[in-house]
Amino acid sequence: MPGYRAFGVIYADILERALANDDRDALRFILGHELGHIRLKHVMWWYNLLTFIGNMPGIQYLIGQPLGRAHGYGCDKLGYALAADRDCKGLLMLAVGKHLYRQINIDAYEKEHIHGSQYWASVHNFFIDYPVINWRIAAIRQNRHGDLFWAKKAKYSRIANKE
Repeated sequence: MPGYRAFGVIYADILERALANDDRDALRFILGHELGHIRLKHVMWWYNLLTFIGNMPGIQYLIGQPLGRAHGYGCDKLGYALAADRDCKGLLMLAVGKHLYRQINIDAYEKEHIHGSQYWASVHNFFIDYPVINWRIAAIRQNRHGDLFWAKKAKYSRIANKE
């Protein structure tokens, strides 16, 4: 389509904080994630039309929103491939904030947020079009595709037993 250009958006405060902290891994992850949307053609007009149709009332919870969650996981994999940061600093910045993310023990965070009941996280995940950040972190650290609808307890058992 003439005049149509693919682009990604990065919030200025996230970019500023990553540069101020000389946190190249977080910046690579975020850039890789955003470029992943372009590479995987999530920004093409025809793809957005299909997404629009999938988000029509009545079918949005079965097609549109799970498709958006799958997009998020796919782009996270590309961001991880670019940054190779198992500490997921780019996602932690979104989860806990741009000032505290460097102080978080990722193993303790993962155990705390994945080991417990996933009931409310599953309910929340069902109504949003992007995966819960804790599930995104777990998917990267466990090298797997994340859950689209609800958390499967068996996947998280190795974290619960790790002490």
